[in-house]
Amino acid sequence: MTAYLLNHKTKTAPMAIEHTYSFRNHQRGAATILMALIMLFSITVISIFTARTTITEQKILGNEFRSRQAFEAAEAGLQFGISYFNNGGADHSSPSDGTDTFTATNIDGTEYSEPGQPSYHVAFCDPDIATHTPPLCIDERNDSDDDDPATNTIISTCEAPPDNSIALVYACGWSDDRTASRTISQIVRFKQALPNLPKSPFTSKGDINITGTFVVRNNFTNTTVWTGGNVDNRTAQGRRRGRLFTEIRVDDIPNTTSTNTNNRRIVKGLDVISNDANLSNASSDVYFRNFFGKSKGNVRRNADLVINDGDAIPSPANSLNKLIYATDDITVNDELGSEEQPIILVVNGTLTLAGDAVIYGTVYAIDVRTRNDATINGAMMVENSITINTNDDLTINYDIDTLNATRKTGMTGAVSGSWHDW
Repeated sequence: MTAYLLNHKTKTAPMAIEHTYSFRNHQRGAATILMALIMLFSITVISIFTARTTITEQKILGNEFRSRQAFEAAEAGLQFGISYFNNGGADHSSPSDGTDTFTATNIDGTEYSEPGQPSYHVAFCDPDIATHTPPLCIDERNDSDDDDPATNTIISTCEAPPDNSIALVYACGWSDDRTASRTISQIVRFKQALPNLPKSPFTSKGDINITGTFVVRNNFTNTTVWTGGNVDNRTAQGRRRGRLFTEIRVDDIPNTTSTNTNNRRIVKGLDVISNDANLSNASSDVYFRNFFGKSKGNVRRNADLVINDGDAIPSPANSLNKLIYATDDITVNDELGSEEQPIILVVNGTLTLAGDAVIYGTVYAIDVRTRNDATINGAMMVENSITINTNDDLTINYDIDTLNATRKTGMTGAVSGSWHDW
């Protein structure tokens, strides 16, 4: 009996131990599977969340990119509009027939036809409307043919500017796929380079030294020569040689002689004013501002052409309708400007007229010298003195039409605080 019990205990004890060990292993496997499922679920959720976040960020970046495209296109359109206005106002036709209009333009300057690259559209509007709502940037798709992606990008109508002196430039810009658009605007004002036209064909703070021939014609106003110094025709040896002739309109008869040289002595008419203390006592800056309304530095910064020491004089074709500023002495021996497109020439030094030079427009120089015959059709202002050498002829024909044409020469400036991003 004892042996049986011992044998029973010996046989059953290991079975109980084996059963308990198998159950525990089973539970550990289930926990592992559960943890794996939880981790897999977490990874899936994180992956989905990350993918959605990535897609959202890509959409945001895409929107920002296209918004930037639209803004840069609008900025390009604004610069085009300002440049266009600067070169003739809102209406370039002559005679004027209203505000010019433009077609939609790609960012590379080609005409817009279909989506593919950023584009812009520009309009000139009246800046004086008190409650000015911006014109709409319109992208009208062609619904008549679903396979045709062409769009019609336009600006809704606005009131045209009253003249060519000021305008509100509206520029609409579109992204390459037309999903984004921006509108920016800027008021621009045209400032004449020479706001105060000279009333006399020749004006000088200093002396007129004539040993050649000086002819001044003015059939529009009552003055031909106005100087703060002397009008003298003596040579270095004191001999009288030079000749001064002035011609004005009398009783509707043009080119009537007023001043002449009799027995080599200048007999001045009433149209010649010399030794004017107001001119001679004026500073150079005041004298310059009297005509240009600004300093020489300002005029230089806004000049169409700046000629530095050693630079070539522009060709006749490249001088038309230009404000030209020379920083030092120059020599002109060709034709500059034209009757319809005169120039404004400022020489911050000595201007030498040589080789039968002909200049249409207004000339301002520190000093003037001649080295052959020359003609000025317009007016001349000299800061110090002018010397017309022996055997040289200088003729100044005061032409009010040519002078008025110089009013088109100038620069367009943005009105401070008028820039707007819609």
